[in-house]
Amino acid sequence: MSAALIWIILPFLVAVALLPFRSQRNLVLGVAAGTSFLLAVLAWILPVGPAIRLGPLTLQVSPEMVILGRRFVLEAADHSFLILIYVFGGIWFLGSQQVKVPDYFPGIGLALVAMLVAAQAVEPFLYAALILEMAVLISLPLLSPPGERAGPGTLRFLIFQTLAVPFILMAGWASGLVEANLPGTRWVVQAIVFLGLGFSFWLAVFPFYTWVPLLAQETAPYIFGFLLGMLPVGVMWIALGFLDSFTWLRTSFAVVEGLRLTGGLMVLTAGIWAAFQTNLARMLGYAILLENGFALLAVSLNSSLGLELFAASLVPRLVGIALWSFALAVYHKHGITADLTGLTGVLRRYPVVSSALALAYFSLGGLPLLASFPVRQPLLETLATLNQPVAVAAIVGSLGFLLGGYRLLAALVRSDEKDWQIHEGGIEAVMLGVAMVLLTLAGLFPWVVLRGSLGLVQVFTHLR
Repeated sequence: MSAALIWIILPFLVAVALLPFRSQRNLVLGVAAGTSFLLAVLAWILPVGPAIRLGPLTLQVSPEMVILGRRFVLEAADHSFLILIYVFGGIWFLGSQQVKVPDYFPGIGLALVAMLVAAQAVEPFLYAALILEMAVLISLPLLSPPGERAGPGTLRFLIFQTLAVPFILMAGWASGLVEANLPGTRWVVQAIVFLGLGFSFWLAVFPFYTWVPLLAQETAPYIFGFLLGMLPVGVMWIALGFLDSFTWLRTSFAVVEGLRLTGGLMVLTAGIWAAFQTNLARMLGYAILLENGFALLAVSLNSSLGLELFAASLVPRLVGIALWSFALAVYHKHGITADLTGLTGVLRRYPVVSSALALAYFSLGGLPLLASFPVRQPLLETLATLNQPVAVAAIVGSLGFLLGGYRLLAALVRSDEKDWQIHEGGIEAVMLGVAMVLLTLAGLFPWVVLRGSLGLVQVFTHLR
């Protein structure tokens, strides 16, 4: 038995099997969530490599599997990533039971999570670009249901994600030539340019992010949050694997400074645009761009600290995006428009979901005592010693983003009503409450998140 069979092929087959039964909503959601959580538990308890005895049986999970001549390798160091990706996959599937999503969301969502794992495991790594493109293609029915015309955001999403593939493939080709020749040749510049363009398209780096707010506005918030919450994590993991594989790349001054300047520009522009937005779905899009920018800044530190800060930011990031998306979906379910005008005074009628939305916003914005702040503070402090203009740009972007949060808070509390009412359902309130507690505890006890995230970086042996 191989690890790829358990954590890639099995969930993909389950996802395909769920599609014919999509009309039985509770069944397929339960199976998808149960499969995700089961795979997370197996990643936690099942060793890869050494044989284990189960009574009279001997079980050994091989780290390698060959499919069509390509190697899929999942080693013991990958277990933390598997736990992260499948736990949050299960959380998304559980949450979708309370909101309106397409009937085929569980099947497509589980297949997409399996493809993110496959993209991380495949060797040669160039095939990760093709697997991610397949993940983008299978996600299109979620963005544009069959029979409906695709909006401009969906079309731009498809175009920019597809444009990334040839650049990543050319970057791999140029990198091979660099390895075959001495560093400093003209192939180094070409490899860096191709790689930069490829990941810029994937991560919606400035100025290639115009599709993000458009897609957020025309897509169901829960679907948007799922896709834009999970896909960038997979892309960043592939980018770190790329850096870990090539010495000339991770030691290049141009690459490090490029990551730093790009990350600072993303944080600055996303924060400023968010400050003037009125639509909460578009604000969520800018929040994801802000997170991508801070992820690039963490990687640009080019040290074990930067890698640990990136890993520590993943749980607050995924919980914040999931909570924000779920809150918007609950508003939509109750017929409330997700803009500042439509949310005026909603706090008195929907106190739990409104509190959850505000908490998710300020957590992603890095407000002190919330989950993202323990990561942002050391990141900005270290960045200030390396490049003060970029650090100032990141601080200005963060303040702009928080300004948008204060505008949201002012709209939520502005009301002439004197009575308080609770219109949320019991299960909705429990889910929102659990997520709020997690974000608050992560801010008050950051060492717990940091210690739990250290296992994520063990796979990158050369970056640590």
